[in-house]
Amino acid sequence: MDNIKKIVDKIIRLFINFFDINKNPDKKKKVKEIPLKELVPELKTIDHEKLFSVVRPGDIIYAVSSPSSTELIKLPQEHRTRPYIVATNNGSTIEAYSGTSNPDRKYKHSFTLSKESYNLNKSGKINLGKVKILKVGMITCIVGKLIPTDVTAINAEILSIKKEKAPPHIEKQFPVKGGLILEKNKHFYYINGINKTEAILYRMYKDASKPVSIRVGSTHYYIDPDEQIVEKDISSYTKVGFKDSRQNIKEKIQKYKVRKSINYVSMNSFANQCEYNYPIGQEFESIGSYVVYLFSINGNDFGFEEDDLYNGEPKIKILNHLDFCKKEEIMDKETLDYAINSIANRSYNYIWLKDIISKEEAKA
Repeated sequence: MDNIKKIVDKIIRLFINFFDINKNPDKKKKVKEIPLKELVPELKTIDHEKLFSVVRPGDIIYAVSSPSSTELIKLPQEHRTRPYIVATNNGSTIEAYSGTSNPDRKYKHSFTLSKESYNLNKSGKINLGKVKILKVGMITCIVGKLIPTDVTAINAEILSIKKEKAPPHIEKQFPVKGGLILEKNKHFYYINGINKTEAILYRMYKDASKPVSIRVGSTHYYIDPDEQIVEKDISSYTKVGFKDSRQNIKEKIQKYKVRKSINYVSMNSFANQCEYNYPIGQEFESIGSYVVYLFSINGNDFGFEEDDLYNGEPKIKILNHLDFCKKEEIMDKETLDYAINSIANRSYNYIWLKDIISKEEAKA
């Protein structure tokens, strides 16, 4: 009888503990993390800092499948590492596309690494639809580098992914063009320009202190060119009408910006700080993109992405870790001049680029 009572008491305590733990998650026992090198023995003999520093975009590497030992321990030993294609290495983390050696695994966007091309034990399939982050201590070895034809194929597939994820053309929301006036929440907006994915709007005021005027019928409105609004979705706006066709608002905005930029002469001092670590127009290839170098300031390299240029809106950006990227040809002068003019026309902060780059080209 005593034994039965003890068993019943034990069952009751187990039930009480179960419900108490679920109500109070903090009481759950913490699972102790096991060092990765205990689960993947080859990690023990590697100089991880050195290996990490020599990894470059386009390298094919093997690394652990997960940074969590609790996840890794669930996998059989042969599946605890997998192939990756390196996209970027910023010195502290690596962005890479992960793969599998399972030929039946299906990815929406994939690329096959053939064992013949890269001396692998078996062919691998790379998932180009998702980027993984790798840290120091996760890489086991570098097995090779992508051949040029594979780089081209992967870039084409990544471009198709970008197009697939891109927002719908803004013209499809309703027929729209520059000069159209929209209304939202009892406020009027003027469309100054559009491209495939965004519209440039200005809020219209009746405040005559704003620098640029717009006449709609017999009513005068005013806009501030410094209050530009970029909208990727204008479906929440209502189409009202058009500005007076006799007005060239773009020209007025341009003149306003030129007047404002007269003080901009001081920007030449900024231009004088430029250094040139690479030839102007030098193209670099990385996984998923091509970039063009223009100038360097304070240790940072600046340029633009070719995708932006061909989309009609090149923008100056910091170009990270060009020494890790593959050098291509130098952009031809006609295309480079077009890019510089486009950048300068979009932002008066870069007007000086026209002169400074002309001077550097003349020196060359």
